[in-house]
Parts: sequence; C-alpha cells; structure tokens
Amino acid sequence: MRWRRAGLPAEVREAAASALSEVATEPRVLAWGRDGEHYAVGFPSHLAYQDDSGWQLLAWHRVLRGGWDQETQHLTWVDYDGGRGDIALAEPGSLPELFKERVEASILVSRQVPVEGTKHGVVVVGRRILGAEPPVLEWHASLNKGTSWSDPGARAAAESALATLKSEYDPYAGA
Repeated sequence: MRWRRAGLPAEVREAAASALSEVATEPRVLAWGRDGEHYAVGFPSHLAYQDDSGWQLLAWHRVLRGGWDQETQHLTWVDYDGGRGDIALAEPGSLPELFKERVEASILVSRQVPVEGTKHGVVVVGRRILGAEPPVLEWHASLNKGTSWSDPGARAAAESALATLKSEYDPYAGA
C-alpha cells in the first residue's frame, strides 16, 4: 500500500518530528490527515497529532482497540491505561489504513485465555515496541467483557498464560 506522504506542509512535518524526537529517532512520515488546522501524522513507531494544547504522541503498541469511523470521520482508540483518544479528520488521507496496519504490526502474539466458571476470559498480548533497538516486547493482559479480576481464577489464568507466552516468545524474559 502506498501511504499519503506528499503535500504535508514542511512546518507541520518539522513540528511533528520535533514532538517525536523525545521518544523516537526515525521521523519518517508514512501518512497524514487533517481537520482544518489540526494535523495527525503517522510515523513508523507513533502517531503524532495536534489538539488545542499542542502535539500529542500515541505509540502504536499502546492501542488496545480503535479504528476509523467513516460515518463520523473520527479516528478513535482506547489505550492500555484506559485512556481514550479521538481525532476528527475531515481529510483523513491514508491515515486510517496506516493506523490499522501499525497497530496490527505491533502484535507479536495474542491469546484468548478462558477463565473457569465464566463465559469469558482474558486476552494476553505480547506487543513489539515498534522502532525499539534492540527489539523490546511489552506484555498485557486485559479482560473480556463480562470478566472481572475478582473472578476466581482470572488472575491465575492470566499469569499462567503470560509466563507461558513469555517463555515461548520473549528472548529477554529470563534476563
């Protein structure tokens, strides 16, 4: 897929790259979109977007779920800390496709883990921190709807699955 990079004003590219420079070294623009004077710029490891207080950054590996809503023209997400984001993009360019691709690219492994005595369970995910050298994995366990950490066995199931997946996928788990 060819991302929309051309046409991003130089001053916007420089400002977004400057915001990114504190956390990443690769300011290569992959795609961008805008809503009036507010821009959103997709880099290999992060999404940089403007709001009324300035430039904000979202690391792709931190997105629990989200995506593009064509009807409302909004890119939305929920991160692993429960934070929610929402960007209006009257001119989305190929940023919605990049959002999906980068979030998916960060996922190394995802495993649904049943919790005995419930209809649901937990999801354990190992994610690559895109752009990190040497490669770094971040691990998360999140609840399916209808499951609580107070359910008997929920924590134990998540911890067991995390230990198993780390031993299989994370070369640095024993370090």
